[in-house]
This record gives sequence, structure tokens and C-alpha cells, in this order.
Amino acid sequence: IVTAKRRQRPPGIYTAQTTLQATQENPAEMLRASLEGSLDIDALLDALRVLAPGRIISIIEYEPPEDATQGLKEQLIQVINRILQEECQK
Repeated sequence: IVTAKRRQRPPGIYTAQTTLQATQENPAEMLRASLEGSLDIDALLDALRVLAPGRIISIIEYEPPEDATQGLKEQLIQVINRILQEECQK
């Protein structure tokens, strides 16, 4: 999953790999935001916990600078290419 999200971190590219944990929450509530059209990464991850528990996913988040409308596009593409190369070697 590739996304831009402001989380009050220093600007840059953040990568993580996680296993989606099944949730004890109400599945309908966990899916609601995504079904209503939210493009927020946290809402998407909530929905995926319902739809694909146990799945391993890679998350690439771009934290844009406060004053930037464009930013680390090339760096983000490099990170994506690196992850794809690693996955293809498995």
C-alpha cells in the first residue's frame, strides 16, 4: 500500500511490513469508512483487517513537508522499486 499521510513526523518516506490482525470490533463498523468512500489509510487498514486477516502487507507512507504540494516523488518511486525487487527475489 502506498500513501501520503500527515502524522506530524519529519518529512520523508516511511516503510513498514505488518501482518493484518483479525479484529474483535464490529466488522460493519470497521468497513464503514471505506465503503463510504474514505481514502484514509487508517480506514483502509481497518477494512483490510476484516477482509484479509493474517495477510502480510507492506506499507509505504510519504510524510510531505508542511509547505509542499509536491515533494519526494522520485524517492518514493525508488522505495517502491526496491520493495518490488525484494519481493520478486522471494
